[in-house]
Amino acid sequence: MDTNAIALEEARLQELSLTPKSKMTEDERKEYNRLHNRKSRRKTNTTEGMKKLFERAERAETQEQFWQLNRAEESPTQLETWLAQESVVLDMLNWMQYWQELSPADDCYVSLEGGLDLLHESIEKDGFIKGINFNSRALNEYTPTWAIWNNKNQKDAIWGLVIPYWKDDRLAELIQENDATKIFALYGFRIGVPEYAYLMWKGELRHKVSITSPVVEMLR
Repeated sequence: MDTNAIALEEARLQELSLTPKSKMTEDERKEYNRLHNRKSRRKTNTTEGMKKLFERAERAETQEQFWQLNRAEESPTQLETWLAQESVVLDMLNWMQYWQELSPADDCYVSLEGGLDLLHESIEKDGFIKGINFNSRALNEYTPTWAIWNNKNQKDAIWGLVIPYWKDDRLAELIQENDATKIFALYGFRIGVPEYAYLMWKGELRHKVSITSPVVEMLR
């Protein structure tokens, strides 16, 4: 993208930022998110942007500190947007755990078929927070696999000292996966369904659902 096009995008983003999120139309929110994500990718992909990110990673002793340092670099409007997206994801995760406990007469009831439709729509739109199947060859080959998202220093009997993901090359790989993975890694917001949680839940569900159920095809 040339300099003029970037300048126009930056100006439009600034214009949208002047409108409180609660007063934005749906189209304005989508445009804001699209332009902000493009700006974020440009910033992260620059040498200077990566240098500053790694400086914050070096300073952070805990995952919460790392997230807070990165959140301080973002606008309040963007943080509110991610919080709103996370609220929807948390509702879906809650439904995955408790959907069988509600009666169809309950106002909060969502059927298995309806819930799966919402899950698949979310996954199609925002992707997973990756945990198993990565685009990165380095992450797919990383051992031990359980430590890819490790969030503290710990000594393992087999692997020795295992450090947090933001302290080595895992960070650079994770933020290149997709927006959902990047935003969780950097800011701690779950704007996508965690891949591991979904796949484990789907695997357990396959054993509970009758083979004649209409949702069987949705679980393949």
